[in-house]
Amino acid sequence: MVGAIVSPGAIHFSDNFGMDARVVTGRYPQVHMLGAHGTMLCLYDRRTRRAEAQDAAAVLESSPLQLCHDRSTNRIEVGQCLERRLAEANAGMSKAASAALVQAQKLDAVTERTLATSAFDRSQKAFAEFREMNCVWRAAQLSSGTGAGDVARDCMIRMTLGRVEELMK
Repeated sequence: MVGAIVSPGAIHFSDNFGMDARVVTGRYPQVHMLGAHGTMLCLYDRRTRRAEAQDAAAVLESSPLQLCHDRSTNRIEVGQCLERRLAEANAGMSKAASAALVQAQKLDAVTERTLATSAFDRSQKAFAEFREMNCVWRAAQLSSGTGAGDVARDCMIRMTLGRVEELMK
């Protein structure tokens, strides 16, 4: 992982088990991961001095809003953190959408039609509209001054990252 941050304390299991566990966060260096943030659980065998790490995001990673709250000291920093994460997610979606569009264009060239490109363009437009309205709806469930804007940005980030995963399949 690039820019890895290792959790400050290890979880030490008994000498009978002989393992330590740590959480490591950072950015995946692989090109296809588009610089995505990741969370790994690293187990260290004290007897053999070997370690193994596995992706643990599904179990350990909080929502973008929670992560920004955890890393910030005030509401302004939370908002700035969410804006950065949304910009990163949008950049990732832009790259993934460009690659998906190229694939659709190649398919259309082979089949001598424009169905794939047209369908992709419509799906991107529909996704953008749905994402916007869905996140407005999520924020509208909260009263003014209760972090509704943060909830909307959190929703936008989550939906965008989901779309990136979908586009990369």
